[in-house]
Amino acid sequence: FLSVGTVLFLSIKTIDDIVESGFKSTSVSYKNLINLWLEDNSSSMNNFVTSEALINFLANPEDDILNTRAEDALKYFKNSKTSFVNFILLDLNGRAILDSENGILGNVVMDINDEGWKKFAAGGYNDGRETSITKSVATGNPTYRMWKGIKDSRGNTIAILSGNVNWGDLINKYVLNAQINQKEKISIIDSSKKILAHNDNSKILAAADSYLPYDEIIKNKNGITRYIDNTDKQKYLISYHNIDNTDWYIIITILENELYSNIGKILLFSILFGALIIVVVAIIIVGFTRRLTSPLKEALRLANLISNGDLTFDINNKYIKRRDEVGELISSFNHMKTSIKNIIDVANSNVALTKRTAYSLSYSNKDLASRTLSQASHLEKTAEATEEISATIRKTADNAAIINDMMMNARNAVEEAGSIILETAQNTSQAFEYSHKISGLVKFIEDIAFQTNILALNASVEAARAGEQGRGFAVVAAEVRNLAQTTQSSVNNITSFIVESNEKVKKATDSANMSRTLFEDIESKIEETTKVINDMANTTREQLIGIDSINNAMSNMDSQTQENSSLVASMNESSKELENQMEELSNAMSFFKVGAKKLEWLDQYYTHNKTIDSQHVQIMEYANKVHSALYNDVKEEVDEAFKGAINYTKYHFSEEQKIQMANKDKYNKIKEHFEEHRKFEKAIDDKYKDFKSGSDWHKVAIDFAELLAQLLIEHIGVWDKEFVRVAGIKDY
Repeated sequence: FLSVGTVLFLSIKTIDDIVESGFKSTSVSYKNLINLWLEDNSSSMNNFVTSEALINFLANPEDDILNTRAEDALKYFKNSKTSFVNFILLDLNGRAILDSENGILGNVVMDINDEGWKKFAAGGYNDGRETSITKSVATGNPTYRMWKGIKDSRGNTIAILSGNVNWGDLINKYVLNAQINQKEKISIIDSSKKILAHNDNSKILAAADSYLPYDEIIKNKNGITRYIDNTDKQKYLISYHNIDNTDWYIIITILENELYSNIGKILLFSILFGALIIVVVAIIIVGFTRRLTSPLKEALRLANLISNGDLTFDINNKYIKRRDEVGELISSFNHMKTSIKNIIDVANSNVALTKRTAYSLSYSNKDLASRTLSQASHLEKTAEATEEISATIRKTADNAAIINDMMMNARNAVEEAGSIILETAQNTSQAFEYSHKISGLVKFIEDIAFQTNILALNASVEAARAGEQGRGFAVVAAEVRNLAQTTQSSVNNITSFIVESNEKVKKATDSANMSRTLFEDIESKIEETTKVINDMANTTREQLIGIDSINNAMSNMDSQTQENSSLVASMNESSKELENQMEELSNAMSFFKVGAKKLEWLDQYYTHNKTIDSQHVQIMEYANKVHSALYNDVKEEVDEAFKGAINYTKYHFSEEQKIQMANKDKYNKIKEHFEEHRKFEKAIDDKYKDFKSGSDWHKVAIDFAELLAQLLIEHIGVWDKEFVRVAGIKDY
């Protein structure tokens, strides 16, 4: 009896410790489930507040088309996330602007005195929720609101998205359907002792029973305690935990007799058979204790694995098929694992797509930022060149004006010279006419001299005839003849001079007329030149006005480009922040270890080039071969799949690079693309080295499968799609 009693005492103590530990782990697991459910809804809200339809509507609320798009976006949020009842777009004072219910909720106003709203406002309208659960005005079901601030491009909060969460969704999934034994109860209370969730729907949103140890729960936040129910006078075990970031507490109560019902049977059985034969009883006790503690240890192992996020475990059917409370407990762990894995699969799928979108956005913004900076630099140089051209044209305009003035002065001078030459030509013509008249007079005098000479000759003849009487007359006649000859000789000289003078005057007149003609021609050309220079000066002034307008436009474009550059930089930072948040969320989800996941080909991965897409599909099949080999748990199969995936991935990179080299004149990121290939090749080679040398080959193989998944999400979904699009090699 002492041996049996000792064994019973130790067994009961061990069972008690195991049960309490398992019960506590169960409570922690349920708390983690609720935290995950809350974080999933919060993550969805984070995605919804970045909707361009809402931001564009808030920027121009009077636009009916943008209003309709924003309302459609709210309806899409509601339909895409079934855990939400409705969505309302609020201003910063909590008044409804738009809702997903066709305006039914247009008069809704948030209670700004609610503690949750106050914390939300004090935190800069980033993230908030109501402090407790209330009944929905629209449906009458328990709901609570989550709030997220909507930011503009400068990071300022311009409105608030309010999501009304269906609290009944959580109750149906994790409270009503969760049962370890007949009298187990799961409930959630807030700090005011109001019941937020319960197995009994009639108690939801009612005040908690006063005789339960809720003060102790609220004070200690986490722990295990016992209490006696006043109605049935039975003893219950309570495990309670504070739900993260709330004043809510999840409470699991279970009847101690149900947990320890087998102990009395064990005690009676041991005493009866211990009296007969202590050895047989000892053997039976040891065997039965092992039989009892083995599933409890299994339950404890499962509880610890779940609390550590490891969902890769398998449960032996012999434990699941047990018909006692321990079997039910282990079965509940199996159901819990399935439920959590389903949630995680959905969450991981959404995270993967969001990561691809975030990576694509970050990639595009980085490229846009580079091109915007380059454009700003070119625009700045263009503005400088335009400024230099403007200065040159301005100087040309000034010079053209000076030349125009000089040509006007030259034209006036030529006109004056032409007038003088014209007057000279006229005077020369008159002198030529006078010279002709003088020549006539000289001719007349010459004729007179000739006649006088003849008369003198006749007189001499007559004087000779007269003899002595005519001697004196002959002398006179001789003198007259000499005078006539002298006169004729002088007249001849004068005539010679006049003829020579006439020739020179005629030449001077011809030269004057020719000069006049030349000056008239010069004057005409100067007039035309003046008009051309005047037109050139006017054109240059118009060009100066135009280039000044261009210069001002270039200055405005440069200013706007600088602003665009700042905006692109801000968008780049935002996309990087989104990518980091997705990475943090992915790391948080990696807390749950679900093993290698079979990959599925999605439409988002198509590049629409047959050769490249067929090779991408083959890479995915190799990744799934690694998954299948891991499922079979045979290292040699994993090794073969591992090497096949590595070799084919490198082959694909080689073939793809040939296509890229053939289209390098169209694709200017070929160097960066090749660098991405080399990074992936190094990463998979390093993973294979770790696989061959490391002790935990399962983890390395899982990491390798995730690396190939990352190849699908980031490299194929972004880099390769852009290459095919830019190179224009789509063939279907």
